[in-house]
Amino acid sequence: MASRPSRRSAPSRKQRLPLALLCLLGGCEGTLEGAPTAPTELALVTTSTSASWAPTTIVNRGETLRWTVSGGVTLPEQVADMPTLDLSGNTGAARVTLSSDGELAGLEEITAPSLEITEAELGAATDLVKIDLYDNALTTLDLSANVALETIWVQENALTSLDLSQNPQASFVALDTNALSTFDVSANPALLSLWLNDNRLAGATLDAIVNALDGHGLSDGELRIADNSGVLSSAALEGYDSLVARGWTIDVPRPLPGTECDPGYHHDGAGCVDDDECAAGTHDCHAQATCTNQPGSYACTCMRGFTGDGRTCTEGSLPGFELTPLKAFPTAQGGGSNATGGRGGRILHVTHLGDSGPGSLREALMTEGPRIIVFDVSGRIHLGSRISLRTSRLGDFTVAGQTAPEGGITISGRPIELSNSGGDMPDNFIFRFIRFRNGSYTGESDAYDHNGVIIHGGVDFVFDHCSFSFCDDQAMSMAAKWNDLRNVTVQRSLFSENATGVIAGLGSGDPTRTEDISFVRNLWVHQSHRTPNIGTQGGYTGRFDALNNVMFNWQNRLINANTGSPHLNNIGNYYLPGDYTSTANGGTANKIQTGSAESPLVYTAYNYHPGFYPTPQLDDRDVWQSFTDNSSLPARYFTSTRFPLLPNTSEPLSAADAYEDVLGDVGANRYVDDAGSVRIYQDSYDLERIEDVRSRTSRDPFNKSWTQPSLPTRARPTGWDGRVDGIPDAFVEAHGITSRDDVILEWVIDGQPFTNTAGYDAMDMYLAYAAGDLDAPSAP
Repeated sequence: MASRPSRRSAPSRKQRLPLALLCLLGGCEGTLEGAPTAPTELALVTTSTSASWAPTTIVNRGETLRWTVSGGVTLPEQVADMPTLDLSGNTGAARVTLSSDGELAGLEEITAPSLEITEAELGAATDLVKIDLYDNALTTLDLSANVALETIWVQENALTSLDLSQNPQASFVALDTNALSTFDVSANPALLSLWLNDNRLAGATLDAIVNALDGHGLSDGELRIADNSGVLSSAALEGYDSLVARGWTIDVPRPLPGTECDPGYHHDGAGCVDDDECAAGTHDCHAQATCTNQPGSYACTCMRGFTGDGRTCTEGSLPGFELTPLKAFPTAQGGGSNATGGRGGRILHVTHLGDSGPGSLREALMTEGPRIIVFDVSGRIHLGSRISLRTSRLGDFTVAGQTAPEGGITISGRPIELSNSGGDMPDNFIFRFIRFRNGSYTGESDAYDHNGVIIHGGVDFVFDHCSFSFCDDQAMSMAAKWNDLRNVTVQRSLFSENATGVIAGLGSGDPTRTEDISFVRNLWVHQSHRTPNIGTQGGYTGRFDALNNVMFNWQNRLINANTGSPHLNNIGNYYLPGDYTSTANGGTANKIQTGSAESPLVYTAYNYHPGFYPTPQLDDRDVWQSFTDNSSLPARYFTSTRFPLLPNTSEPLSAADAYEDVLGDVGANRYVDDAGSVRIYQDSYDLERIEDVRSRTSRDPFNKSWTQPSLPTRARPTGWDGRVDGIPDAFVEAHGITSRDDVILEWVIDGQPFTNTAGYDAMDMYLAYAAGDLDAPSAP
C-alpha cells in the first residue's frame, strides 16, 4: 500500500465531544434486545480477521450510543468509549452497527481507515461533518443523507462513482486511487481542495470539473487530477487560467489551445490518445523491418537476416547454428517439451469461424488420430457448448494458431475440456498462439463452463504463446483427476482478469500422479491469485519449475503449494505489486498451505520483489509464508540445492532480464501474412495489459465488465496453399520442398543459415518459422 500523503487540516467545529464507538465486522441485522423497534442504525461491514479491530475516532455530541456485532464475534463485557474487537473468528462479511434510542443526528465524525470495510451505511448520521474511510474496500458509497459533510476522505478504495450532489458544504474531498469513471462537482460551491489522482476519468469529465470549480468563484484552492484516463483539453483552458489567477494550485499542465496534442498523439474529443502508426501504416519502417507501436512513438527492428536501424535494412550474413535436439518445437522448454503433438498426422484446415460443421475447429478437434490443425481464417470462434475430448483416440494433435491470417484466433463462449472418468484420456497435444477468452460471466461463481481450459489428466502437452482472460472460474484447471498429469509446459502465455489463474495438480489421489510441470516466462497481470496453485497426490512428490515469470498487480497471493509434496524450483521471477495487491493477510507473498501440503520442498532464488528482495539474492525464502496464518515458514520447507531443471530448459535469466524478455514476447502475437512473411499482431487487450505493466497502471483483478476486443477477420486467398498440405506455396518454393514430410538438413530462412540436425520435417519447419522459433533458437 502506498504511503498516505499529508493532508490539509479538516475544518474544525465547536463543541465536539470525543466519545468512542466501534462498529465492526459482523453480520448483525437487528438491534440489541430491548431496543426500540427499528432504531436508526449506522453500519460498517468488514471482511477483516484482525484480533484488534477498532475505528480510530468517533465524535458524538453526547448522545447515548449502543453497538452490536454479529458473525461469531463476542462483545467485550465492558464497552469502553473506544473498545477493540477480536474479529479473528470472522469467516465472511461481518456487520457492525451503531444505534441509539433516537436518531444519530449527534454523530459528527467517523474515522475508520485500513479496516477492510466493504460497505458503509451512513444515512442515519445526518449531522456528519467528517468521514475518513481511507484504504478500505468500498465499491459504492451513498452520502445523499449526509448533507452537513465538510470533509470526505475515501482514498485507496474501489469506488467507480460517487454522487456529491447532496453535499453542498463539502470543502475537502480526497478520492485518490479509486476507479472513478464519472464525477461532478457542480453542486459543491464550498469545495476548496479536491484530490482525484489515479482514477479513470475521461478528458471531458476533467474539463467539466475545472470549469465547475472556476464557476464557484473561490480562491486559493487545490486540484489534483493527474494519472487519469484522459487529459485536459482546450475546453478547460479558460477555467484553468482563471483558477490559477485566483491562487489555485493544479497538478497537471495547462491544456494546449485548440485540440493540440504532443507529437505521436491525437485528440479524440475527450483528450489526447496515442497514435498507432504501425496499424495506420504511417510509420517509416523499412519493408524488411517490424514496426512495434509505443506510447507516442514506434520502433522499427530489422528482420532476421537484415541489419540496420529499422528505417534502413540491408541483407547481411548471419552466423549459422545447429538446430537440435528434436522437441515439440525448437523453443519448447520444460516438462512438456518432448511432446510430439500431431507430428506426421493429417493436416486439417479450419476454414470458417462457426461453432460446428465441416471446416470448424470443433470438427478438427473431434477428429480421431494424429492431426495438425491450421487456420485459413482469423477472428473469434464463439462456442455455444464446450468442446469435450473424452477418449485417447482424440489425443496426438497440434493446434497451430500462428498459421492464421492477421488477427489470429480467439475462442470464447465455452471451454475446451479433456476429461474422461474412465481414465481413457487424450494425451500428447500442443496449443500455440490461441486466445482463450470465455467471457460467459453470469454472476454464478465457480461455473464449470466458465473455465478457459479443463484438463482432468494428461501426459505430454504444451501451451505456448496463449492468452487467457475473461474466464470466470480458472483460466486453466489441470488436475490428475482421472489419470496422471505429467510432462506439462505452460510458457510465454498471458493471464489477466480471470477469476483465478491456474490450478496444476490437486487431483483425487492414488493412483494418479502429478509431476514434471513447468511454468516458464509467462505474464500474470491483474490476476487475483493462483499464479499457479500447485500440488501432488497423497504422499507422492512431483517436480515443478516456476522460472522467469512476471507478475504484476495480483490481489490475494502468488504461487500456492497446497496439497501433497511438490518439489519446486522458483527462480528469477519478477514480482511487482500493484494498487490492488493486498497488504493484509500476507497477500504480497507466495504461500505454502501447510495444513494440507505434506512435505513440499522449495528451492527459491534470485527473485525480485520490491517489498522483500529489491536486490535479488540466492536464498529468498522470506517471500514465502504460511497460507494459514501468514507466518514465516520453518526451514524444513526449503532446500539450498537446486533441483535439476526439467528437460530442455535453458538456464534461467536474471529477474530484471526476464522482465524485459517476457514483456517483449508473450501471448498470442504472431501470424503469417498473405505474402508468407511472419508478422506481429496483438489484440488491443493484450497490448494494453503489457503497457499496464510498463506504466504501472493497476486495474481491478476482479473486473467482470469485459469487452471482447475487435479483431480483423481475414481469409486466405485462393491458391495460397495450392497443395492443401498446410504449407503455403511461397514457403514451399523458397525452400525446395517436395513433401511436407521432407527432412531437409541445410536451411536458410530470412538470411539465417542453420543445420537441421534434429530432423524436423518440412511441416515442423514451417510451423517453427510462423511462430518465430527460428529467430531465437535457444530461448523459449
